[in-house]
Amino acid sequence: MSTCLVTAKKNLMPGDQAGFTMVHFLSEKVFLAVFFFIVFTNFVHAGSFSVTPLRIELSKSESTRIINLQNLESKPVTVQLYVMAWAHKDGNDQYTPTRDVIVTPQIFHLRANGLQIIRAGLLRKPDVSEEFSYRLFIEEIPEPPASDFKGVQLALKISLPIFVAPEKTSPSSLEFHTEIQQDGKLKLKIVNASQTHVQIQKLAVFTQEKDQKSIAVHEKLLYVLPRQERNILIKTDTRDLSFNEKFLIRATTRTGQVESYANAGPP
Repeated sequence: MSTCLVTAKKNLMPGDQAGFTMVHFLSEKVFLAVFFFIVFTNFVHAGSFSVTPLRIELSKSESTRIINLQNLESKPVTVQLYVMAWAHKDGNDQYTPTRDVIVTPQIFHLRANGLQIIRAGLLRKPDVSEEFSYRLFIEEIPEPPASDFKGVQLALKISLPIFVAPEKTSPSSLEFHTEIQQDGKLKLKIVNASQTHVQIQKLAVFTQEKDQKSIAVHEKLLYVLPRQERNILIKTDTRDLSFNEKFLIRATTRTGQVESYANAGPP
């Protein structure tokens, strides 16, 4: 048998899209990159779920939440759940095991077109001033393929953000730092100096005056966690950028628009 299992990973946020990114091999040690537009000649497709809400917010006054997970397929599926603490390390997402938040049931069999009620509960006391961040992973466990099956088996993995609100809230505060890369791209470091997360829906970079056309746009949703930072690379419309040039960064967030200036530095 020559089979590999591909996990279709999806971090669910409004307007977000999934890509096949996580690959686990059952037999052959071959590197495999899978994208939506590749057509497989022999594969078993991933399941399809509907989940609400798309973000889970817990607090001192509301320490439990209900999540609805519906199987949109005409066949049953086995699902497992787990929660990971969520942080940024070197500007990238990092996950570590935790018992701060528990979900039940942790593993279950979901019938065709069936609905499962999931309960999430907070097991730790919220902080006075700083928000806690986690992610709930909902992972399909595929049935073992037939002994004569040769091809690719896909499994769906959904990720939902969980935020535990502090007892006291504070206003958002974003800082931006830019570096001009040798290939002409702009490296943007986003620093969240506040004690709650910021969800950025769109970033636009301008030179000098704000009424000019933007030279770079990033429209993929992203979170910047409290007192942490994210790094992204943005392709610019021009390579004629100079060090120490002043940029205007305009961020459209879930709570409003933020504008800030940043000087470009070398990589």
